[in-house]
Amino acid sequence: MENHDWSDKTILIAEDEKINYLFLKAVFEKSGARILWARNGQEAIDICQDHQGVDLVLMDLKMPLVDGNEATRQIKNNNPAIKIIAQTSFSYKNDRDEARAAGCDGFLSKPVKPMNLLATVEKFMNGTRGN
Repeated sequence: MENHDWSDKTILIAEDEKINYLFLKAVFEKSGARILWARNGQEAIDICQDHQGVDLVLMDLKMPLVDGNEATRQIKNNNPAIKIIAQTSFSYKNDRDEARAAGCDGFLSKPVKPMNLLATVEKFMNGTRGN
């Protein structure tokens, strides 16, 4: 995998499963990005309100308290500049459509492949539109 220098970036991983969070965090380890963890949709909303420096959110769509689509709507309502990439094991077209309608900028199907994840995040870190 190529090296990415995101040492000036903050990535929020919104994921209720600890093992999935640890996997995603490990993928970003060499990038230098600051990693935050939200264990449910409400935490994701709160973190994005409290930490104005969040550059990108990896949003699991199926989470407790507030699902990923609703969390995305609320985050985008408060800060439309935050890039949000949906990640889910449900990869039907209507899931993508719902995620985009909620405000997600990109979409990754689980299981997430590290190369796909880094390539997708790179598009957003450089200011270009993703998949």
